[in-house]
Amino acid sequence: MSPGQFLMQRSALAGVQAVAAHSRHAFSRHTHEQFGIGVMRLGAQVSHSGRGQVEAGPGHVITVNPGEVHDGAPLGDGVRAWQMLYLDPAVVAQAAAELDAGNQGYEFEHPAQDRPALARDVLALYAQATAGAAPLACDALLLRILAQARDGGASRLELP
Repeated sequence: MSPGQFLMQRSALAGVQAVAAHSRHAFSRHTHEQFGIGVMRLGAQVSHSGRGQVEAGPGHVITVNPGEVHDGAPLGDGVRAWQMLYLDPAVVAQAAAELDAGNQGYEFEHPAQDRPALARDVLALYAQATAGAAPLACDALLLRILAQARDGGASRLELP
């Protein structure tokens, strides 16, 4: 994928869009109607939103909430690549209900995080969804991702 490319891929999950991007573009402030969760694959960016200004580098998980005003500009040599899953609010609401968060609603709290396990799961879901995997397998992974992302890493289980 060369700089300036955006590839929307078919997703096996209803209400989920998969987008791969490779860009030098600095995006002005804008919003999305969906939740977004993805992984920076190459390069780095700085972005500002209602949740603050952050930098994200390779392997970082990046998120956005519906209606959240945000921007994004490259850092360093200006080339960055990322893969994002855009989730319709109804998809997240159904998952939140299954996670017992239905009464509280759901929101991503951290716009950028260095969370390797979460990044692996997001990339795995991206791969499964775009490869046409069984929706049930994708749904289970989506629940795990949303539970991890909501947790923010604060109460990760330590296994011996």
